[in-house]
Amino acid sequence: MNMQVEWWSNIALATLMILAGNVILHKSALFGNVFKIIGYIYILLFTKGVDVFSNTLIAASSITGVSLTFYTYAYSKSKYSSISLPPLIDLFLISMILVFRSGTLIEFITFWLLTELIAFFLIAYDYMVSEDVNSMRASVKYLVFSMIPTDLALFIILALAGFEDAFTKHILDLSINISNPLVLVVIILGFFAKAAVIPLHFWLPDAHSVAPSPASVLLSGLMVKMGIYALYLLSSQIVDVVVSFTMMTFLGGLTAVYGAAQASLQRDLKRLLAYSTTSETGILSLIAGLYVLSRDESFITAIILYSLAHAVYKSFMFMDSGYIEVTIHTRNINELGFVSKLSPMQTTSTLMSIISYLGMPPSIGFLAKLYVFTTISKHLGDSVVYFMALLVLVLKVVVSVLYNAIYLKAHLGKQLSTKMFTGCSRRDEVALKTSCFTSSLYSYVIIIYALSVLQGRIIVQPGLVELLYATIAILLLVSLTLYPLIYIVLKRGTNGGVLT
Repeated sequence: MNMQVEWWSNIALATLMILAGNVILHKSALFGNVFKIIGYIYILLFTKGVDVFSNTLIAASSITGVSLTFYTYAYSKSKYSSISLPPLIDLFLISMILVFRSGTLIEFITFWLLTELIAFFLIAYDYMVSEDVNSMRASVKYLVFSMIPTDLALFIILALAGFEDAFTKHILDLSINISNPLVLVVIILGFFAKAAVIPLHFWLPDAHSVAPSPASVLLSGLMVKMGIYALYLLSSQIVDVVVSFTMMTFLGGLTAVYGAAQASLQRDLKRLLAYSTTSETGILSLIAGLYVLSRDESFITAIILYSLAHAVYKSFMFMDSGYIEVTIHTRNINELGFVSKLSPMQTTSTLMSIISYLGMPPSIGFLAKLYVFTTISKHLGDSVVYFMALLVLVLKVVVSVLYNAIYLKAHLGKQLSTKMFTGCSRRDEVALKTSCFTSSLYSYVIIIYALSVLQGRIIVQPGLVELLYATIAILLLVSLTLYPLIYIVLKRGTNGGVLT
């Protein structure tokens, strides 16, 4: 009970600081945003999850909150000429943190519903401020094909658990009998809807591409993880293994390949990123299915690391697309190709994030992909399923190189356009760009946290941890040399751009 009171009080205090920061914004942007950052750092330091996965999602959410603080303020002011967006973004992020920290089923469902409601308004935000009908269509599609199926799944679980257990039992101590195949299929499809896994995936590209970029960061980097987290919690209940495993692996693998293929065909920056998100959640669903089949805890560790890597990567990429949108006023890759001429720093940040995502050490992307590959590989002799899963993962990685290269075309390849760059003040542009650079650094810094997760979940030979940390430190120093050199090369190639 004392621990329950403690985490509630910590969240309440942090929330008050963040909300107070939004009030202060109207008087002082600097002090208001700093106050909000302190609130997110407080959550990071003093709010512990119910287990390692929960704690990792809370940490990723808090770090994203820090990255987005100045970014959202500058984005809202530049695109909407107001600062009405930051409070809604903060409420959305806090509600997700509460979902990941929920200790009982009733808390989990309550905060889940709150998060969905705020997400609906964020997807429809452009309709509310400028009557953009595409935003309203996307929000209605989200309501029908994501909210309703997920809510149905949650209320079925609530009915099976019973109100007494829902209010009194810890969420990890629940033992719900969901062995009925039909009921189990409905529940899994409900969580698939939130994670954008086939067949309920098609709401995501529209929703994530029309929402304001700070909202897209949270929708794509974190909210889809709610569906994966729910599948993880579901796997500990009494379920039909064949049904669960088959749905998660087959539909997850299909989504991974389909999403990657669709991403490589897009020329709108945000739609490309949205489809790549469906591909990533497909991989996470596939890994969850392998865990259900094998009960090897290594697959849970793989999900944790992969979720962390995707959250960090996708947060930066949507921030970058938003930066391009408000400074150049287009998201069409065919009309771009000269961002490096305008801002070598922004292109350097993008390269840092993409290289991390593709798996270059010492980034979180490298560690996550390495661990996923090795975990699947050690089971290759058990069943052909693991071999097929490995093939899907390899194919997805190959195609991801293609769509990341396509995205990079927005930054590199063309001479400076004669397009007019208006609507973003110098101060706001610097805030956007600095926030993006900070977010790209997390791909490398956060590997220290990831190593601590590994150390706590696997048996490590004496001296190996010290060797790993020393290796990471050396590779970080190499990176700190490499990326400034890339920036210098890009800077020398500028043709007098209006941005720097």
